[in-house]
Amino acid sequence: MLYRYGEYMQKQKEDPTYELTSGELNRLFSEKGVYNSSGDIVRGNISSALDAVQVYVGQGVDSTVIDDFLSKGKYPVVRVRVGGNGAMHWVLIVSSDETMYSCMDPLSQQTTAVPLSSFDSKIYSIRCVYWKAPINKGSEC
Repeated sequence: MLYRYGEYMQKQKEDPTYELTSGELNRLFSEKGVYNSSGDIVRGNISSALDAVQVYVGQGVDSTVIDDFLSKGKYPVVRVRVGGNGAMHWVLIVSSDETMYSCMDPLSQQTTAVPLSSFDSKIYSIRCVYWKAPINKGSEC
């Protein structure tokens, strides 16, 4: 397990295909001030914690942006309302077909994707964090 940002950067330099685990990422975010005192992510600090990532913050909602991310293997997080009219909530868009998006909902008991229609198919904002350069040889992302 890597505990320091410098250790991660050194490991990535030695092996460009190295992938950060979720535990390492959480520890790195904690060390670099990505979380505020309430535990929320300060998105402006993500790039300073990992200079190899790009942070996209949509200025509106555009399905072509979501489709473009998905076509490149990037998975946007979108803001929806629970049940379509409840509290604001974030879900991860993982796929689409010609009629709908599918998403992973951290509040769901299901371990498979649920249709965005579960949230009335209404998206209020889009975010995406992704690697600027390929993390695996031959990758297009």
